[in-house]
Amino acid sequence: MNERDRFDTGVQHSSGQWPDLPRIWSYSSLKEAEECPRRWMLRRASYPRIWARQGYPPRPIVPTLLGEAIHRVIEIVVRALHARNCTSLADPSAVSALKELGGYSHLAERVIAELLEPLAGNPRSSRHVDELRVALLAKVPDMRQRAQDIIARTSLQPPAGAGTGGPSSSRRVPLREGSYPEVELQAASLRFRGRVDLITIGDEACGMTDYKTGAPKPDHPDQLRIYALLWNHDSELNPNSFPVLRLTVSYTSHDVAVDPPSAAELNELASHLIARVQAALP
Repeated sequence: MNERDRFDTGVQHSSGQWPDLPRIWSYSSLKEAEECPRRWMLRRASYPRIWARQGYPPRPIVPTLLGEAIHRVIEIVVRALHARNCTSLADPSAVSALKELGGYSHLAERVIAELLEPLAGNPRSSRHVDELRVALLAKVPDMRQRAQDIIARTSLQPPAGAGTGGPSSSRRVPLREGSYPEVELQAASLRFRGRVDLITIGDEACGMTDYKTGAPKPDHPDQLRIYALLWNHDSELNPNSFPVLRLTVSYTSHDVAVDPPSAAELNELASHLIARVQAALP
C-alpha cells in the first residue's frame, strides 16, 4: 500500500487506502462528490483488513433495500416483456412472460434473496440478515403493487429488426427503431456515462423513461436532461443525432413529463457538466 494513499480508519489495527478518481463519471457519483468529497472517497476506498470489497461496509436499511428491490423487479419484468416483443401488459404474450417469471410475488421474493446474499459477508450486517429478510418479505405485497403500477403504464415498441444494439448486445452499435430497456449511454468527450431505464426510438427521434420507486425529488428532471445530453453525444448508439423529444419520470402513482433540452440548452448543459467534472478533480 502506498503510504501517501493510506489513511487511518479509526478501527484498531486497520487502515484504508484512498481510491483513484474515475476516468468517467455517473450522475450519482458526481452528485455525491460535489455534496461531500470525503464521503465519496470513503465509500470507494479499500479496507483490506476489514473485508475484500470496495468501500467501508455499509449498514443496510430496509427503505433503501426496498427501493432497490422494486426497481429490480421492474427491470426484470420489462426485459421479459421486451424479449417477447410485447407492447404492454395488455399484450397476450405478457401473460406467458409473467408466468415464466413465477409471477410478481415469486419474483419479488427472488430479488430479495439476491439482494441479501452478499450481506452475509458484510461485517456490519451479517448478524441482521434474518431480520432484514423478515422485514422485506413482509413488504412483498407492497412491492408487487408498486411494480405493477409502473409497469402497467409502460409502453414498448418492438425493435425494427435483428442486429440492433441494446442491453442484450455486447456491441455498442446504432440503435434502430424500437424500445430498449437498461441502455448505458457514454460520452467520452464529457467523461460521463448514464444508464437509462427505457429508451424508445421512432420517427427519427427518441423518448426516455426513468423509473423512480421513491418520492419525487427536485433533481430527477435534471438527471433525465443529462441523459438527453449523453444521448446527443453518444456517437456509437446515436450516430445520426436523433433528438430527444420526450422525457418521462415514472413514479409509482404517476408519470411526470420533463421538457427536453433545446439545442442551445444542450450546449449550455454540456459546458456546465464539463465544468462540474473539472471541479471534482484535485
